[in-house]
Amino acid sequence: MEKKKIDGQLFEYQMSEELAAFILGKRKKEKSKLDPQPYLCQYVNDNCGIKGTCVYVHY
Repeated sequence: MEKKKIDGQLFEYQMSEELAAFILGKRKKEKSKLDPQPYLCQYVNDNCGIKGTCVYVHY
């Protein structure tokens, strides 16, 4: 899960609490006990199409 991707700038991402809960609820069982921040950052980096690297997700 610790995949490094530096394209452009580092940024923090704001998402709704409902969306964060939905994304975290879809995690596989073995990943559900891990810290949510790296998982959410990875989700943003892989799925939101934003140039740069998400380093923190506010929700």
